[in-house]
Amino acid sequence: NQPNKLIKQWYQRRVRALVAERNILSPFLCYYRAYLTYFTFPVSFYLTATLTSIKLLLLKFPFREHYWTVRRAHSVCLAVWGFNLLPIVLILIVDKGDVGFDFKEMACYYQFSSAHWKLLRPIMGVAMSLFPFAVVMLTLGWLVVEARRIARRGHDSLRRQGLVTVILTAVVYCLSVLPMTLYHIVADFVEEDSQGWFHVYYYRFSNAIICTNVMSNFYIYSLTLKSFREWLLSLATRAKNELVGKSRLQPGNNIRAFYNCQLS
Repeated sequence: NQPNKLIKQWYQRRVRALVAERNILSPFLCYYRAYLTYFTFPVSFYLTATLTSIKLLLLKFPFREHYWTVRRAHSVCLAVWGFNLLPIVLILIVDKGDVGFDFKEMACYYQFSSAHWKLLRPIMGVAMSLFPFAVVMLTLGWLVVEARRIARRGHDSLRRQGLVTVILTAVVYCLSVLPMTLYHIVADFVEEDSQGWFHVYYYRFSNAIICTNVMSNFYIYSLTLKSFREWLLSLATRAKNELVGKSRLQPGNNIRAFYNCQLS
């Protein structure tokens, strides 16, 4: 095993030199990928928490539904996006250049090498991952209780399609985010080991499964929302008409039509 280990270490050093020194990945793309990771994922977490919270408010106070206009909804989403700039601000303050190539994912990531992250990283993990996760869990349970209460009363005002969409979205979110949330909270308390299962295999698993939070939304909306299916059908019909229209305007078709007219 010792020769194989030495060969593996040599290979890793060569690949690291190839990536870093010869600059295969441009610095801009490397920093862009690293910074974007710690912005987009927390945004999706908080947007899901906002979705379940607003759905619960609409269910609890149906007569105030007119208050949630499109303008106010956009303002809430804008506030969520603005709040999630906090991790980027912290990274810029602590050490903006601490970006490197991670062999666990074969991509550029922020390294959290500064001693300040010993305290800040668990706090950021709780604020940007665990807190929205707890909000989603709380509002999800409350939504189910309220929906059952309204259904028992026999009210026809319960919009089951939208409720099922929100519940399925929240469930998939919780299942996909929980592994990565736990990793970021306890990562600094587990000893770093190049062959350790936690920092390598568990990290890869949690990083891969978190993508289902995004990929599943299309299928959830397609299965539960009739309006979304109709919108997709309208897009497909429009694209088909555009393609058919362009094929009719091709030069070959015009010449053929002129030739047919001359024969007739």
